[in-house]
Amino acid sequence: WPGLEQAEQDDFNATRTLAELVQWWFGCLRDEADGPSRNAMRNMIRAALIFASLGDPQEIVRGKVLLPPGRVGLGERFRVKLNRAPQPGVKLQLLDLNQQVAAELTVEDHSPDSTQVSIVNLVQPAIKINTQLAVVGNLRKQR
Repeated sequence: WPGLEQAEQDDFNATRTLAELVQWWFGCLRDEADGPSRNAMRNMIRAALIFASLGDPQEIVRGKVLLPPGRVGLGERFRVKLNRAPQPGVKLQLLDLNQQVAAELTVEDHSPDSTQVSIVNLVQPAIKINTQLAVVGNLRKQR
């Protein structure tokens, strides 16, 4: 589970409770449960975690880096391609290839083909921003 150590440092009790809940859910399956049953359980758990962290799936904003910045630093602007048009000020997260948060972004402007964002926090200062990196957020839920 990527990020488990950091999650435990941030909130040990909540992380352990979540891990125990997942273990309990899988324990409810019979030992002879088939592959599709186990896959359905995994999908249900993923859906529950996505909903808990990002809110209503209809409000999730996701996409990819379209044009990376010339350099990585606070205030640097670049363009992303998103699945929907967020309003200026919406907070987004830039995820590295391991789906870890690399930077926090804010929406500056939106055009019909892309969205301009700026870096407001660098979680991984040495990150190399390229077109393989993902962007995710929520239209309403702001952290």
